Amino acid sequence: MRVTGRRPRGGPRYLDAAALRAERATAGMEQEDLGIAAGIDPRWARSTIAHYEAGDYGCSIRRVHRLARALGCEPRALLLPGVLAGADRRTVVKLAASFGCPPASLPDVLGQGKAEAA
Repeated sequence: MRVTGRRPRGGPRYLDAAALRAERATAGMEQEDLGIAAGIDPRWARSTIAHYEAGDYGCSIRRVHRLARALGCEPRALLLPGVLAGADRRTVVKLAASFGCPPASLPDVLGQGKAEAA
């Protein structure tokens, strides 16, 4: 992640920038094509994806799901490792709802052990 001396824009930090770049490369998609497929306004699609990949913008869990659907991968492939570590109850419930599982099983769904989720 590039250090810019300013706080990342766009919300909480769920998205792993390096994983997004790797998945996009694997899918053979251009930044603009991915952005449009994920429902981002075409005027801002390329620059938004570039900011996500640079780590300049955070994004919502809903956007992580849309990016994963556009790339044809699992949403958990795009999440930051240890996303549950230090997460408050509200975040855990929100993530669990987005994956359609009870909060107690979220660490298993994300492939992150219970020790990390504590």
